[in-house]
Order: sequence, then C-alpha cells, then structure tokens
Amino acid sequence: MHSSVDIIWPATSPEFDLGGKANGLQRLILAGLPVPAFFVIKPHGAPIQLDAATGQIQEAIVELGPAPWAVRSSAANEDGAEASFAGLFQSRLNITSLASLIIAVGECFAALSSDIVRSYCNARCLPLPSEMFIIVQEFVEPVAAGVAFTRHPTLPNSKVVWIEANYGVGTTVVDGSVTPDCWRIAWDSDEVLSSKIGSKRSMDIAGDEQLRRISVPMESRRSFCLPDEAVIKVAQVARQTEIIMGTPVDLEWVWNRNEIILVQARPLTVL
Repeated sequence: MHSSVDIIWPATSPEFDLGGKANGLQRLILAGLPVPAFFVIKPHGAPIQLDAATGQIQEAIVELGPAPWAVRSSAANEDGAEASFAGLFQSRLNITSLASLIIAVGECFAALSSDIVRSYCNARCLPLPSEMFIIVQEFVEPVAAGVAFTRHPTLPNSKVVWIEANYGVGTTVVDGSVTPDCWRIAWDSDEVLSSKIGSKRSMDIAGDEQLRRISVPMESRRSFCLPDEAVIKVAQVARQTEIIMGTPVDLEWVWNRNEIILVQARPLTVL
C-alpha cells in the first residue's frame, strides 16, 4: 500500500503552500521569530489512508523530538484576511503517544467536511476549503498564555497592541471561558496605557493525554498572570509580526518563564 501523505518541514521548504495556519508560522520561522518546531502532513487526496502513512509519521516525530506534541489543522483559506475559520477546525494538545497522534491527525482531516464548516462557508458565501494540511508541533506547556491583537479588538482605528492572558494553556482565553487579564500597549513605544486584572477563575493545564481544567488559586486570581517584562515582550513580538505579515494581526502565544513563543499568527479579520 502506498502512502497517501507527504511530510514537509516548513523551515526548509518555504516554496510550499501548506494552508493558512502553517503558512503564517512558516513566515515567522523564516523571519527568526520564536515558534515551536513542526512538520506538516500534506495529503495526496481523499480519503486519507493514515495506516499506510504511520511509518512516515513515526519517523517524522522522532526527528521532531520527544512528546508531548500538538496537532493542529491548517486548511486552505484558514486564517485568511477574509475569513479565519476560528474554532471550527480541530486542535489537539499534549499528545504523548504515536497511537493518539494518529487518531488526532484523522480527526483534523475529518473536520474539513463537518457541518459547522459548511454552515460557516454558506453564511459567508465562501467555497469549502479545498484541502486540509495537518501541523504536528512541539507542545510547550506554558506558565501563562493568551492572545494579542495589533489593533484594539473593538476599536480598529486605534493603533495599539491589545493583550489578553491567563495562567496555563491559552485555551481558556481563546474559548472565552474566563475573564482574562488585559493590557493596552502603545504602538510606538513600550508604554502600558492601561491594564486590568481579570477574574481568571479557571485554567487549563496538561493532564494525561489531554488538557485538565482546574480552579486558579484565589491569591493568583488577584495578581497579573504575566510579569511586566513578559507583557512588553508580547507587544514587541506582535509589532514585529505585523511588519512581517504586512497587515494587522491576531496572535496566539505562550510564556514559559524564559521567552514568549508564538503558536499562531493570522490577519486580524475584525478589520
């Protein structure tokens, strides 16, 4: 049985179109910004015969490095300037075995034809994405994580960096399940124009082959989840990313006490 996929390493293959999410990360890697190492699974067609590709994927994760890993979708047209498809495709974090990784890859491929994706495209008069690529990436378990926008999310003409963050993995910020800490940073300097501590009642942390939602201790809720120097670094990286991508951006990032690491970058579709 022939394999139905190719394994592509974006940092050494910039000529490939690897779907919206991987294309964005590839540009950041080539610009020298901090992004966890990853490879992309490119399908030959549909349906995908993952059993025939298991050996290739196993060889690739050995080269990538030890578990845990993250598996993320990178559909054609995803994370574009006209439509983000935010939250519609699959991401699986903290994967620690080859068997679980193969299952997650299959789930990501299957999401391309889901009812929610069809409804999203119909509502916006968009064609269904023509192809699904899969990112397999080092999973960084952070101390805190969140999002950053290079325009205020509700005031698009206000050129500032808007940052939202919580303890743990950034899923609670992205899915809106907590009120995060927020900062507004000047565009042309590192001045913090405003900041507000969020309630941050819960956070997601790495569990056993999945994420586990736990309560944030009361003392931690009363404090900002990021030190001042990390906030400024997020703003600096966000401004760099807008310059690289040539458009206002929406970032997802993590902080591991040592550095800010980017896990997603896309055009800010709210504009």
